[in-house]
Amino acid sequence: MIIEAASPLAPIVTVVIPTRDRRELLIRAIRSVFEQTISNIEVIVVDDASAGDLGLEEAGLADRLIVIRNPVALGVQRSRLIGATMARGRFVALLDSDDWWDVKKLEKQLAVAASYQAAFLSSRVTVAKGSLRKAAPWRPINNGERVEDFLYVQRGLLQASTALADRNTMISLLDQTVAFKVHTDTVLFLEAQKRGLEIVQLAEPLAFFDDNPRADRMSYDPQRVVASINWFNDVSGEWSAEARKGFVLMDMVSRYVNSGQRGKALQCLFRSWHPKLALGLYVRQIAYILFNGSPTRFLRR
Repeated sequence: MIIEAASPLAPIVTVVIPTRDRRELLIRAIRSVFEQTISNIEVIVVDDASAGDLGLEEAGLADRLIVIRNPVALGVQRSRLIGATMARGRFVALLDSDDWWDVKKLEKQLAVAASYQAAFLSSRVTVAKGSLRKAAPWRPINNGERVEDFLYVQRGLLQASTALADRNTMISLLDQTVAFKVHTDTVLFLEAQKRGLEIVQLAEPLAFFDDNPRADRMSYDPQRVVASINWFNDVSGEWSAEARKGFVLMDMVSRYVNSGQRGKALQCLFRSWHPKLALGLYVRQIAYILFNGSPTRFLRR
């Protein structure tokens, strides 16, 4: 591991950004952090064995960061954990290298964090695909609502790029979930739920989620489809029937389509029927199978 240049300021927040071969996207993400309305921020970039240079010196950012380079690819969750354990901030915020933040993201979350003894903070996001923009999820998660029901029955969204917690909590959550290679965002929130932490999702969209198709997305990898099924079988034993069906409908159908397996996507569609799932979810997934990423997915619920 190679560690470079640390900030001399004592930070309130450490931002951990794992990355691999996403030079231009990474620079956009980092700049969105330095544009925040609070200034005492530490930024740790964990390079998960990128093939090329990150371009941070050329962009004039290298001397404002801590850069940790993994000698071999360790995966996003372990990279997040490595960064969090190096953090000096009272709070740790996560940001994926292909996403970016609203300028008031940290300011608004810290204001909310001051009201809670222990909470796992999130926010809604603006989903960006080409020129299309949509706030998601359609509503924030309710206090006490089950994470799996929110995600797979109510068609919610919980993104690691919006997550903020005190340093010890974040390290503990990442350490407990570091073995997972898929659904790494979801397992963070499931683990927070398991521990009885209050999950607070701010209603205002404070991050931008890049939903543009790219070859490096895990959901386009056929091997990841199998990994996703195995993950689901491991974690869903206590989920409601509608949450399990909702996962098959909302996750597996899309993964099979993305990996070019439309026949299996149709099989999942038929297997996923449950009367508590909204008919509109089936309509959207039929459109996704037919049009492979149709803009109808951006229509409001």
